[in-house]
Amino acid sequence: MAEFDLIADIRSRAASSPFVDLGIGDDAALLSSLLLEGGKQLVVTKDVVMDGTDFLIEECGYRAAGRKALAVNLSDMAAMGGEPVVGFVGLVLPKVVSQREALELMSGIEELAREFKTVIAGGDTNSWDGKLAVSVTLLGRVAKGRAVTRSGAQAGDIICVTGALGGSILGHHLTFTPRVTEASWLASRYAIHAMMDLSDGLSSDIQHLIHESKVGTILDATLIPVTNDAKTLSQTSGRSAVDHALHDGEDFELLFTLAPEEYRRLAEDDSKPCQVYAIGEVTDDRESRIRREDGVIETLVVGGYRHSLGE
Repeated sequence: MAEFDLIADIRSRAASSPFVDLGIGDDAALLSSLLLEGGKQLVVTKDVVMDGTDFLIEECGYRAAGRKALAVNLSDMAAMGGEPVVGFVGLVLPKVVSQREALELMSGIEELAREFKTVIAGGDTNSWDGKLAVSVTLLGRVAKGRAVTRSGAQAGDIICVTGALGGSILGHHLTFTPRVTEASWLASRYAIHAMMDLSDGLSSDIQHLIHESKVGTILDATLIPVTNDAKTLSQTSGRSAVDHALHDGEDFELLFTLAPEEYRRLAEDDSKPCQVYAIGEVTDDRESRIRREDGVIETLVVGGYRHSLGE
């Protein structure tokens, strides 16, 4: 596969955007000042996905791998209440990958980009003897001062999620739709105090919210929504469906907090674009706990995926 032939093919498929003055083809892209007009702030996120860690290329194929590479970044953008605008893609391809396979991977990225009105404006390609890795940098924007972070949760807040959790390994981790629309809707209508996406697992990710907001939490095991896939896995795993919902990870739902009176308004709002589940409350003691089905409150054991950086 010739690198410049691949780049030429990718360039020929690239969409245009009023936010991009110069896209693929030069040493760098030029972005329009329109991106930040109207008092907008720039939102930037970056994720790397790899064969053998985030997907198995022999099982899912190149299109699904490409889609996930962009989807995880869109999920991070959603968690900040941001509007995605421009993406940059770095491909580290195994030397055995054909140009057809590489373009199939890009098709997975481009299809999702079009769905969320995002333009791929540049990147880089390389090859090696290792496994496939895809790095995406995503730029977006948000009204100045309106970004929702992990650090705003307040004691007394209701903790919510936007969907059922657990069992993502059965396919959801590749096919999920990032909650960009839902996050924008929530942030524009309600006083969301803190928000993040659920990638490593509820029990693990909620620790980030506790740390950044300097609060504690009590989850209610009876209120945590579980997927049918979590129930299916529980039949053979020796773990409960709730345990899968707490620890499996890669749900890519939104976890957010808001005041009780705001939650009551939200719960009664028939126009909301997705189901919202209240799963617990924020406390002021900086501890992470869970109320089990029998009413006993105990320390929440942290599970989920934990990245290892070697010895």
